[in-house]
Amino acid sequence: MSVLPVAEAVFQAHQARATGELRMRAGGRVSVLAFQGGDLVAADVTFGFQGMAQALLGGRRIDLSTLDALWARGDAGKLGEEDLHELGTSTSTAHEMHLLSNVRSVARQANDASFKEAEVKPAFDPLPGARVVRAAFEAGGPELDDAVYRCADVGACEDWLQEDGDRELLSGLGSFQRPTGLTPAQAALIRLLARVGKVERLDGDEWRRREEERLAEEARIRAEAEAEARRKEEERLAEEKRQADEAQAWFMEGMAREEEAARKAREEQERLAEEARRAAEEARLAEERELAEQARLAEEKRLEEDRLAEEARRAEEKRH
Repeated sequence: MSVLPVAEAVFQAHQARATGELRMRAGGRVSVLAFQGGDLVAADVTFGFQGMAQALLGGRRIDLSTLDALWARGDAGKLGEEDLHELGTSTSTAHEMHLLSNVRSVARQANDASFKEAEVKPAFDPLPGARVVRAAFEAGGPELDDAVYRCADVGACEDWLQEDGDRELLSGLGSFQRPTGLTPAQAALIRLLARVGKVERLDGDEWRRREEERLAEEARIRAEAEAEARRKEEERLAEEKRQADEAQAWFMEGMAREEEAARKAREEQERLAEEARRAAEEARLAEERELAEQARLAEEKRLEEDRLAEEARRAEEKRH
């Protein structure tokens, strides 16, 4: 991640709570920012100068029509306390916005910057170094480089949060991603926190490599899970088939047993019926034989009676 020379120098001065002068160069000109204990206490801007009206416009305290009106009446370059009051801005707020606007402008245009510790003479009340650092980092514009960012601990970034939306912005970076649609202030915050180490940064190529590895690993795990699921499903289906086959075999065996029992029952019924038929036939034949014998005996008796009668008749005839 590249950081503008002025932004890096201001950051180093604030972190070290340094006292001295930061000299910035552009086109042969030198601008100076003086720090005391890491806070801005003086400024001499010779290039990239921003007037008070321009600062208020950049800070959205006035619009273009108001700026045009100020230029028309010659007040754009010398706004007094009454003018600022009419614009709804206090002198202290306007002064801070003016200084930060010039920090951004100088940081944007400077070719190099160097800090030298030295005694300084304050020209105004100290402007907190953290605000100056953020302004210097805003000079990098609203676009981030080809990288992704993640903020795992928003609370650890509290010292650098200044605007209402800062916490929400960082809360949305719970996983690595490339923020888009950022304002210069938001982009500056992310660049600054990445520089401090409060926000993790991965180069685009490294992130894409990790993403490819992650996706490949997810695909591998998914393939293994699917293969395991298929194996379990195949085992389940095989077990169901085995149980179904066993049930079918048991059913068929049961059917065979029932059929065998039915066959044996039919054979037993047929045997008993045959025995009954034979017994009946034998009884019928025995009865017929008995009747025939009775008939024979009766016939013999009749014949004997006829013979005896005939003999008696003959004997009677002889007597007469």
